[in-house]
Amino acid sequence: GNKVLQILIITCLIVSAQSLAAEIAPGEFKSAVGTWSVEGSVIKNTDMSSANTNAYASVSQSGEVLTYEWTVKFNATTFSLGPAAGMHILANEATSNNRGNSYLVFQDKEFIRLYRAAGGSLVKVNDYSTPVVSAGDGFTYKVVFNTKTGLMEIFRDGKLVGTYTDSAPFQSGSYISLRTNGTAADFSGISVTQK
Repeated sequence: GNKVLQILIITCLIVSAQSLAAEIAPGEFKSAVGTWSVEGSVIKNTDMSSANTNAYASVSQSGEVLTYEWTVKFNATTFSLGPAAGMHILANEATSNNRGNSYLVFQDKEFIRLYRAAGGSLVKVNDYSTPVVSAGDGFTYKVVFNTKTGLMEIFRDGKLVGTYTDSAPFQSGSYISLRTNGTAADFSGISVTQK
């Protein structure tokens, strides 16, 4: 009897440790702007006319170290700098143009562009050069952000692309938001981990 109980306890511990990685299911996103649909493990936007699509999910974000991961497949684009897609993190508004206070990590044809949104404006704080992105390409992004020190590390396919330090870092947020510009794209594997 004790062996069974020990196995059950260990299983419960493993399951609860995995749930801390908080994968955000595609069905948890709400479409605000764009043509979004869910197909299995993918949430996709097919609207190529909007310069600022928005599918958002309610995710409480706080803690010292926040890690965000997502995968984008760029399907097609009508935008001169496209394909272009990314995600707002630590957003305190779901449906405003720049999602209130937030950071936007946004891949276009030649750069990962990092923006800091506050007071209704979206200010670009850095460009990180990447190999040229074409329709049909897919990449996995990871952002590790320390809310105390303000250090943000941005990775693409496991390689560090660049860092940024915010002297007045946002320390919490209520939403994450997927965003595209003139680009049809599939998002998957979206997760938020908090420590």
